[in-house]
Amino acid sequence: GSMFKPSPYATLPVLQHYFESARTWKGAAAEHGCAFVPAVSPGFNDMGVRPEKRNPPLSRQLSARDPPGSLFKTALQYARRLVDPSVSNLIMVNSFNEWHEDTQIEPVKGAITSSPYDQTWGMYYYDYGEEYLNILKKETSAPSVPVPI
Repeated sequence: GSMFKPSPYATLPVLQHYFESARTWKGAAAEHGCAFVPAVSPGFNDMGVRPEKRNPPLSRQLSARDPPGSLFKTALQYARRLVDPSVSNLIMVNSFNEWHEDTQIEPVKGAITSSPYDQTWGMYYYDYGEEYLNILKKETSAPSVPVPI
């Protein structure tokens, strides 16, 4: 097997590239008379249900120096620039309660942990309470913040 282990952090340049691609997808959808709904995710980790796939987890932090929730917050800021008024400015959030893939934004209580390592890759999981619902509310109800795409 390879000794290479991808970073669990999306990082701002990768997120920017994703939303540059999404802008292209929005244009392609418009060319075909289809609405476009940008998508965001708070993170991802399916090691608990599909360990044989060895999918690298995606941290909820944009980078190691950013706070928990920074990936979700920044993704929402970029997604808001791509919403389509013809479908009520929808944004697809993956997801409210998919705990098995660590994409939940549902409130949580628990201890801070990075165990077991074979399922977390050393990333920390936090007792974030209602933080993700608060981020969603703030980022979708505040005036649009310009972000470069």
